[in-house]
Amino acid sequence: MDERAYTPDEVAQIFQISKHTVYELIKRGELQAFKIGNKMRIEHIDLERYKESMKAPAKKSADAPNVISMPAVPIRLSGSHDFL
Repeated sequence: MDERAYTPDEVAQIFQISKHTVYELIKRGELQAFKIGNKMRIEHIDLERYKESMKAPAKKSADAPNVISMPAVPIRLSGSHDFL
């Protein structure tokens, strides 16, 4: 198990993004971090968790039909000057 903790600068280099983007991810709660004194650190497991959460969903197979589901509640339309 990797116990390494990264600085925001190191995370920025790993993901090839700016350090400010890393701080924004932490601020929004998308990337977990902890503080030691005034220094932020991100654990390796949290980096892996973030990467997994950002993966694109798998493509649907071409064999699967495109089914449009209807809402359970009927849709009611009305207008002020409409002949509905």
